[in-house]
Amino acid sequence: MLVAYDRAIRAVVRQNGAMEKESLKQNLAGELARIGIPTSESQMLVGFLEEEGFFAAIAKTVQQNGEVFGAYKSVGQGGIPVRLT
Repeated sequence: MLVAYDRAIRAVVRQNGAMEKESLKQNLAGELARIGIPTSESQMLVGFLEEEGFFAAIAKTVQQNGEVFGAYKSVGQGGIPVRLT
């Protein structure tokens, strides 16, 4: 399950660290199916994204620390840009 979440998040996070909930839900469902999670359990796991604050917490974590879900890449390979002052 954690592998499916990780892969789904990596697939939808943008350069600026933003994610769209609907894209994440679709990718997560596909990743769960790919690893053999039955449909009923998959629907429940994707449904967690609708729980109050769950998606927002994931999005905030990725925004603050892109390395958590592999969204960070080294300089020159993309990653989440941050303005330094």
